[in-house]
Amino acid sequence: MGKVTGLHHLCVFTTDLDESVRFYCDNLGFQETYRTVEGKDDEPNDWSPLGYSMIRNGSCAIELLCPNNTDTVPVNRRGIIDHIGLAVEGIESLVAELESKGIKLQGPVAENTTLMDGFKAAVLFGPSGEQISLYEFN
Repeated sequence: MGKVTGLHHLCVFTTDLDESVRFYCDNLGFQETYRTVEGKDDEPNDWSPLGYSMIRNGSCAIELLCPNNTDTVPVNRRGIIDHIGLAVEGIESLVAELESKGIKLQGPVAENTTLMDGFKAAVLFGPSGEQISLYEFN
């Protein structure tokens, strides 16, 4: 019988593919591992051509999609991801580095001592409004 072996990737719709790739690579240590454009330029519609990028940091992969008509980015689509949770080390220094680059966080690093044996967390938002939660587990 088949089985689930783990999470492969998360998908985020974006309104600017280049800006999103730069944000994740320059600020959060991801690397772009694949990029293409699906569809034909001579037969455009709201979704075609569709910009596609896969970025990766360790075992975490994020698929970034940018449709031809960015007004069609489905902000209220069923199954939308609430947030991207990234495991980090040295959360305070990472937060300081992000803030020095002008990236605003939702608030200060928070500590939770009751869930999952405890962790520190901070929240920021990506260029298309996606919530990114940083977690340093005890």
